[in-house]
Amino acid sequence: MVMFSTIAIQGIQILGKIELNKEANLLTAALSIGAGLTVGSVPTFLSQVPDALKIVLSNGVVVTTIVAVTLNVLLNGWPTKPQKAEETR
Repeated sequence: MVMFSTIAIQGIQILGKIELNKEANLLTAALSIGAGLTVGSVPTFLSQVPDALKIVLSNGVVVTTIVAVTLNVLLNGWPTKPQKAEETR
């Protein structure tokens, strides 16, 4: 229980650092958390999914991560390395 609580608090701290006033970030956070909770809350949600995928998709944390990373890349773009001042001249 302590480990779960620690992870939950870390997640809340990370969410506190995100600009949730940007629609893309708010949508990413909301859909990711919703997808992860759906997998754990609705047992029949994965009833039509092949067994090989059920192994991965039955874990809410995995589903949340997959949805969050995918939506972040789609809505915010792939992160780029900041250029040094010398390279921009």
